[in-house]
Amino acid sequence: MSTIAKGCPGLEKLALYGIKSVPKGVLLPLHVHPGLRCLLVEAEETLSMEDALTILIIPNLKRLELDVPPDNDIHELLQSKIPVVENRRISKL
Repeated sequence: MSTIAKGCPGLEKLALYGIKSVPKGVLLPLHVHPGLRCLLVEAEETLSMEDALTILIIPNLKRLELDVPPDNDIHELLQSKIPVVENRRISKL
């Protein structure tokens, strides 16, 4: 992820698919990415608070698309700082 964060400044959308959970610290390098506007995370387990806080410091993130088990506190936190936050599993409820 460090290579993507530092070496792909033109990347605007990144998708993480088919994972059990977000590996600890994997999102942290994205806090220096200048152009990332949209992040998609699909995982079997919900985001941790650490993951959520890391996502919040991605400088130009405008859209977060999730497909993870819902956690209301984390979802509300993300919505308070990111213009568009969608969780496909909440939409299906």
